[in-house]
Amino acid sequence: MTALPDLATLFSGQTQIFVLVLARLTAMLALLPVFGSQSFPAPLRPALAMVLAVIIFPTLPHTHWVLPTGTPAFFLLVLREVVLGLSIGYVLSLSFQAMESAGALIDSAAGFSMVELFDPMTGVPSALFGQFLTICASTAFVVGGGHLQLLRVLADSFLLAPVGQVSLDPSAIVPQISRLCATAFLTGLQLAGPVLMALLLLTLVMAVLSRVMPSMNVWILSMPLQIVIACAVVGVTLPWILEGFRLWHEHLVNTSLYLLSRMR
Repeated sequence: MTALPDLATLFSGQTQIFVLVLARLTAMLALLPVFGSQSFPAPLRPALAMVLAVIIFPTLPHTHWVLPTGTPAFFLLVLREVVLGLSIGYVLSLSFQAMESAGALIDSAAGFSMVELFDPMTGVPSALFGQFLTICASTAFVVGGGHLQLLRVLADSFLLAPVGQVSLDPSAIVPQISRLCATAFLTGLQLAGPVLMALLLLTLVMAVLSRVMPSMNVWILSMPLQIVIACAVVGVTLPWILEGFRLWHEHLVNTSLYLLSRMR
């Protein structure tokens, strides 16, 4: 007689499936944009996962259920669901990481890298333009229904990768996520491109002035000009930056759905 009873025999089949659904949703919400941010109340996150599990569970196709026969097999299924949820949540969170990269590049070029403010989205200090672009992206994300799109991905994940049939192939998942991380930084560089080019032109003009008028203190003159030009170019190109953010987020959504189809 064993001291620890077999969990697979204690739980009914539907209870096991509900636990697997809840594990996937909880892992996804921990990293999803908006829902996984530090500004989102932590006690509401598991409550939201429970509500979504109750809503999604009755819609699951029963024909895809593969129930474990023992406790180790059950915990293995739970682990697979958690890894799937964390993977998809991380992929979708790369949309805001691109904005943070763009803001960091602008801050470094404009001389704001020494100024740090608390970022409510990530919970860590960030530079001025990094936080500004993140707040603008968050506002456009919610107003444009991005949070509803994330909930749709949560629901579709159970159709593309049914509970109990999750297959985690590192050779198909890890390279894709690595490419997305590199693309996120490249996207941030492209979003910050107009501002960086404007500041580069300013640097060239200041270099010419320093040669023409050596007595002029170019460094003192360039600092306020950098701030003014950076703010002006960001203000003019902000709609373009937000449109690029929207396209990047849609790409991540499509990629996450593709990854889910490879996890079965």
